Amino acid sequence: MNFRIVFANRERFRVMDQYLNIFDAALAGKIRNQSTLWPNVGDYVSGVPQPGGWISIEAVIDRISVLERRGPDGRAQVLAANVDTLFIVTSANQDLNLNRLERYVAMAISGGVAPVIVINQIELAADPYGILDLVAERFSSVNVLGTSVIEGWNLDAIAEYAEAGRTVAFVGSSGVGKSSLTNAILGAFHMQVSAIREDDDRGRHTTTHRELLVAPSGAMVIDTPGLRTVGLGDDADLELAFADIESLARQCRFTDCRHSTEPGCAILSALESGELQTERWENYIKLGRELAFERRKTNKALQSEEKKKWAKIHMANRERRK
Repeated sequence: MNFRIVFANRERFRVMDQYLNIFDAALAGKIRNQSTLWPNVGDYVSGVPQPGGWISIEAVIDRISVLERRGPDGRAQVLAANVDTLFIVTSANQDLNLNRLERYVAMAISGGVAPVIVINQIELAADPYGILDLVAERFSSVNVLGTSVIEGWNLDAIAEYAEAGRTVAFVGSSGVGKSSLTNAILGAFHMQVSAIREDDDRGRHTTTHRELLVAPSGAMVIDTPGLRTVGLGDDADLELAFADIESLARQCRFTDCRHSTEPGCAILSALESGELQTERWENYIKLGRELAFERRKTNKALQSEEKKKWAKIHMANRERRK
């Protein structure tokens, strides 16, 4: 029989069958000792009912998509599997950070998930439409929504993604309203929520674990704890998230272009014309150096080459800004 993981915490699991019945579950010995694919929230698994009503998880079915980030320790961490739409939630206050949003977008695209940026608590902004335009300009290929649970603004637009048979997930910093938006889709207060703190304009952390819930529409909804860091997994993540920059770089006259003073540099031309935003270019460089650093830690042969490559680009960018 096939089931879906609705809760996972180390070796504790709960699974759901096609009739939405929930069962406790545990890993079979062969998957515990041999499998490299550890079950996570959203995974489909094959399982065998056991006496006492629990399920023995025998295997993880191949994933269609996966949300995975690189943690502070450099290890890959799966946040959720088989997700169709990822709502990247930020607040219209000091939490709004375009560079961090790019990391989330990269995580979604590299995992085969469609990203949607949600500027929540939009009632806090003095110029809400100005903020939405700013974000939409930076992320021209990603849908951007402004929402307010308090004022009921644009919640229908969120619900439109939660169709029967689809899975949506929410990610973002603590206290930006992920659980409130989850509740808006579920139509009930399944997830605990907290208000914004007045002393520092920050939200309180509420969700402490990942869990898959079923909405009245038949959609599956995954809420996640707030993330402090979002690290990219590899070069493919960077190339997918910054496909426009990668495309421009291939148009440079010289294959080893440092994008500094070289003639025929497509990057410099795009920066000067405004086609490429300076902030986006600088974030690309920063993320590239982070990935190079991670590679050097595990592959000594790449250390000198990668360090020189990104150091040249970084120095060239500093020279250009002088």
